[in-house]
Amino acid sequence: MRTILLLFILSTAMVSCKQANTMQFDLAKLPKNWVKLTPNKKGKLVIFNPCNGPNMLLSIKEDKKIVFKEGQKDFELDVLETSEVADTVFIKAKWNWTESEKRQNIKFIWTDRQKGIGRWITTYSGGFTTNFSFVTENKQEDFDTIYEPCSVCWGEECDEIKKSEIQAHSN
Repeated sequence: MRTILLLFILSTAMVSCKQANTMQFDLAKLPKNWVKLTPNKKGKLVIFNPCNGPNMLLSIKEDKKIVFKEGQKDFELDVLETSEVADTVFIKAKWNWTESEKRQNIKFIWTDRQKGIGRWITTYSGGFTTNFSFVTENKQEDFDTIYEPCSVCWGEECDEIKKSEIQAHSN
């Protein structure tokens, strides 16, 4: 009986402690605009602009919305709830273009606040997860930008041309 009582007290204390460390978070504390970073072959983070459209951007709007801009499309989420535990911001959101009640879970973690780099981790309702590094808009100039060449050709000869163009832009 004492063991059961002791286990109950310890588990209650652990739950209370965990809840005490969770705090609401104001998204206005984060920078509003972010640019996706991509590691190059050497592992260096760069801004990569693909041939078929601009790089992915992320914006936090004042009306509790998060917008992912990818290519020619904007994907908007309504923020339902935010909280912070230690260094991680947890965001529960809902896609605003669908009637579905499925929630979107997003985490934000600063990886280098000085350089303006943070990780935005999104777990989709189907279980798929993305984990991208982004840099704040005002720090993007500190990173090399690579523009993927838009060449129309086929075969091995074209592959070599594209490879040399990409290498020229990544130095």
